[in-house]
Amino acid sequence: MPSNVAFKVTGLCDTKSQAITGDIEAKYSDHKNGLVFTETWTTANVLKSQLELENYLAKGLKLDFATTLAPDTGNKSAVFNAIYKQSGVHTRGAFDMFKLRTTSPMERSPAYAAAIGYNAPEYAVTVRGLNNLNTFAASHYHRVSPDVEAGAKAVYDTKPTYLDSAAFVKAKINNVGVLALGYMQTLCPGVKVSFGLTLDTQRLNEAIPSGPAHKVGASFTFEA
Repeated sequence: MPSNVAFKVTGLCDTKSQAITGDIEAKYSDHKNGLVFTETWTTANVLKSQLELENYLAKGLKLDFATTLAPDTGNKSAVFNAIYKQSGVHTRGAFDMFKLRTTSPMERSPAYAAAIGYNAPEYAVTVRGLNNLNTFAASHYHRVSPDVEAGAKAVYDTKPTYLDSAAFVKAKINNVGVLALGYMQTLCPGVKVSFGLTLDTQRLNEAIPSGPAHKVGASFTFEA
């Protein structure tokens, strides 16, 4: 490929419906600068374009811009992705320019999301912001031993309200794998009840832990 340009034709025939679909693809690659440009035309009369730039601005950074256009219907899309990877770290951001979220006839905003993750030999942590950063999800995975694995996931949506003003929930996990959960509820003015649970995820496989490993508790609080 002396000119750095390649062409590819693919086709598929469905034996049941006898429908035939196909793509014609042209790709230009500049491996020295990490640039790839792909143009595709499908038998459904959809034109697709994709521009990729990897390790050019910074090592581990990949930028991806993909568009589609259907001339017959006028449907179109444009999505920009940014991915950054290093040893143990993987982050990604997405921005959809034409997937509009409409809250009123005069107010529109494009859709976007972001994610970040950290991976180590024995554990992994990820945090994602979805739906225009209105929904957040966090997950933790820990390989306790060759036979035991533990994981947890939490999702928070800024729109719905799952708890009333008289309730409070708290969760946290530290860097040594100790997971703490807490719940507090106001029963009536001046009376509160609390429940707590602490788990050492690194000692879940110990039948008889040598010392305090997991804790559970409850308490009532009376205020005059």
